[in-house]
Amino acid sequence: MLKGIAPKSTFDIWVDAGILYPIYVIYFLLLVLLSYHFLHIGYKNNDGIKRRQILIIFWATLIGFGGGMTNFLPQLFNIYPFGTFVIFLHPILITYGIFLKDY
Repeated sequence: MLKGIAPKSTFDIWVDAGILYPIYVIYFLLLVLLSYHFLHIGYKNNDGIKRRQILIIFWATLIGFGGGMTNFLPQLFNIYPFGTFVIFLHPILITYGIFLKDY
């Protein structure tokens, strides 16, 4: 899956992708889509505070997975992983969703 590490154009040393690496990326994307499928089912089957919590979890995971998936860019397209800088919002939104109260 990985050949080793190699310097990438304008940024630091990064993992050098092997021939099986695209399969790993596809597998990761399928797991993300499956998690969104389960969130959608939970959103449809709940109401009130649970529904709002699921919506917050949806946005938190969208930010977390979206930012994290940019780490695939250097190996596949030699693009800097710019989304890494927004991943810190994921645990903040998850915590907010957990402690959300119904007033």
